[in-house]
Order: sequence, then structure tokens, then C-alpha cells
Amino acid sequence: MAKSIVLAAGMGGAVLVAAAVSGQWWIHSQVEQKVNAAISKLEQNENIDKVSYEDLDVAPFGREIELVGISFETKDSADPVKFESMRIYDYDINNELPHYMNVAIEGLLLPDSMVQELAADDSAFADYLKSVGVAQTLPVQASFSYNYQEEENQTQTAQLAIALPEVLGYEADWITKGVPLELLYADPADQTAQMQAMMAMTSGYYPKIAMSLTDLGGVPVFMQELADEQQISVDELKTQWQQLMQMQASVVLPPGLQGPANDAIEQVGVFLSGGKSLQLSVEPEFEGSFEQLSMPVMQAFMSGDFQTVIDLLKLQVKAS
Repeated sequence: MAKSIVLAAGMGGAVLVAAAVSGQWWIHSQVEQKVNAAISKLEQNENIDKVSYEDLDVAPFGREIELVGISFETKDSADPVKFESMRIYDYDINNELPHYMNVAIEGLLLPDSMVQELAADDSAFADYLKSVGVAQTLPVQASFSYNYQEEENQTQTAQLAIALPEVLGYEADWITKGVPLELLYADPADQTAQMQAMMAMTSGYYPKIAMSLTDLGGVPVFMQELADEQQISVDELKTQWQQLMQMQASVVLPPGLQGPANDAIEQVGVFLSGGKSLQLSVEPEFEGSFEQLSMPVMQAFMSGDFQTVIDLLKLQVKAS
């Protein structure tokens, strides 16, 4: 009896393993088909010639997908843009266009011509890049995520982050409301869809747009190299830059914009001191309603009342 139970259990386990393997193979094939279909659609873009990858890994139940050695060939560049890996995880499987998704990209493979230029460059900034691991691969880290709530006035929250560790980081996040997801990500090659997207966006809400640039160690090195080239101190270099920008603002910009421009230049100067983050944010009145904002913003702009435009948009530039 005991032997029969063991044999039965072993057979049952073998069946489960076989079923799991078969199921995972089916999931992998389905994911691969969808990835290839998405690539074919992407290649219809007028700026992209070809998209390819070296390998495709699919986690159990398809909850995570990794494209290894993904490459983009564009019409404007002789060298393809190639990343070590692209990982798609924690994404919506219940809708053809996912209502939420997370994407992470690592390692930008540099073309041979750029590798050779970097190797021959003996500048301080190039040496610094080499010291933090920049060689054949630029150790860039990028991520993009979004979440779309159809039932909450078609609200999308999205975040984008790009960083070169120990050099520089960029982040952006934004919120849109009242614009269907399929129009937010309309096919660039579909002119009808693009026209529908433009119409929908004029009735949408944009309550928040924020961007930031963060020094992760590269700004002081870059500023020191520029100062050494001109044989002046970093403080003198920064002062000269600010004076030049303020002079150009006084010549190019109307009087109503010179004050805000000088404030922004001052904040950029703080950022150039190193170890800072420069933030730009817009959190408009009327919850960012395009329809409600367009007329007062246009009237204020045409009358030269730029401070009212800034106040309506709640535009801020700050270094901290």
C-alpha cells in the first residue's frame, strides 16, 4: 500500500512538472508572439528601420519579461542604439493595452567609434567617466512606469527616470486626466489616431508635470575641467556664465520675462555648485484644465503679462 502511494505520488508529481513545463512553454510562445507583433508595429514608425533582440526570457506565468541585447536601428544614425537588457514587469495582462506597466532598461552599448574616442580622450571628465565604469558599455539605468484608472476620470500617473550612476540623474513625473489611454499612446504612424489624440488632449486635464536633474557626482568634475581650460576658478566660471545668461536674457526676452528668467538662472547657478537637484514643476490652476487655462493664458501672454502666465501655471524652478 505504502509503495503504491509513493508511486502514485511520484506519477502525480511528474504529471504536474510536465504540465508546468508545457504551460510555461505555451506562455513563452504567447509572449514571444506578442513581443514580435509589438516590434513589427514599432518598425512602422518612420524614424525606425529595425528592432531586434538576442534573447527573450519569460518568468513563470509570464509576470516578467526580459529582452536581452535589444537593438534599435534608426534612419538618422549609422550606428544602432543597443541596450544590454530591457525588463518588463508588474504589468496588466487583462487588457490588450496594459492599464499599468513597469519597464527597466540597463546598459547602453556604445558604438566602436565612440569607444575609441573615449579611450583616446585624456581629459579629466573622460577619465572620470572611465573611473565609474564607462567603457564599452555606458552603465545607464532607465525606468518608465504608468498606472491608468479608467473609472477615475481616465487618470494616468507616469514616471520616467534615467541615471548614469555617479554622474547625473534625470526624473520626470506627470498626471493626465480625461484622455483615453489608447489615445495617449496612439500609434505615431496612424494619422487618424493622432488627430483624435490631439482633439482629446484639448479637453483633458494636466494637474502636474515635474522634472528634475540631479548631480550624482559629475557636475563638479565637469565644471572644474571647464575652469581649468580657461585658467580661472570654478566660482569665477559660474559668475561669468550667470552674467552672460543674464545679459542675453535682457537682450532677447521682453521686460516682463527678464525677472523670472534671472531667478531661473540663479537657481541653475546653485545647481552648478554640485551635489544639488534642479527641479522644474508645473501644477496649474483649474486642475490643469486645458479648456479653462487656454484663454486666460493666451490673453495674459498677448498683453505681455507674463507673471500672470507663470501664476496660472504655477511654474517653479528651484535648486536644492
